[in-house]
Amino acid sequence: MKITTRQGDTGLTDIHGKRISKTDLLMEVLGELDTLMAQIILCSSLDASNRLDLIQIVEDLTTLCSTLAGYTPDVDFTVHLNWVMEKIIALEPKDNQFKFVYPYTNTIAAQYNLARTFARTAERKCFKFAEERGMDANALKYMNRLSDLFFIFMVRELKNESK
Repeated sequence: MKITTRQGDTGLTDIHGKRISKTDLLMEVLGELDTLMAQIILCSSLDASNRLDLIQIVEDLTTLCSTLAGYTPDVDFTVHLNWVMEKIIALEPKDNQFKFVYPYTNTIAAQYNLARTFARTAERKCFKFAEERGMDANALKYMNRLSDLFFIFMVRELKNESK
């Protein structure tokens, strides 16, 4: 496989057999999702306790990218949304005492905080894409829930540190 093709030198790229601008909204969404996946992979490399869940999230986001780019038929994200909701319900602190925290001294928690912010950015791009071109409503809900899950991972990591 050749890595450098020089075909993107003019600002166009190939998506599903078509040449589109690298500034097209689809490319912006795919870029934000790619950034989020890279951060999730970094979290996975640092935290074995959530690795399987993080791998599942990357697989879900890969499916979303493939769907948006037209490589796979429209995917109903109900199963993915249900999975992330089950995770949140299972891991959410039961004391109902929400407090935003900043993980100044814990590298793993700080990486989850960064994943949370990347998830929010990707979510906003997905909503913009949905407004202009349409997108599965459950995929949008899934994107909204991801930042919550990363926040929970961050808080759990901070609690584990204090034990």
